[in-house]
Amino acid sequence: ARAVRGGRAYYPESYEAWREAMQVEIIEQCGRPLLEGPVSLDCVFFGADERADLDNLIKALQDVMQGILIVNDNQVTHLIASKRPGKARTYFELELELKEEIDDH
Repeated sequence: ARAVRGGRAYYPESYEAWREAMQVEIIEQCGRPLLEGPVSLDCVFFGADERADLDNLIKALQDVMQGILIVNDNQVTHLIASKRPGKARTYFELELELKEEIDDH
């Protein structure tokens, strides 16, 4: 949820707070493996707002993962993602796998 003010991009305070909370949660759950090389990402967003764009949810998750689980989001070469809207608490599950070989499929 990046915004532009005066020609400069920035993240709103609420997004930064969410991002920091998610980074802490990922570190607590996964540690800091910092995978290098191509990775496969499989993620499900539960309780997401029905109007939320899946691609924006993915981008936000990749922002959070960067520097903790992966070096850079351009490492994601395979992606499976879905959202399951609902009134329950919003959370996500992810599976990240280092890809030894890139196949053409």
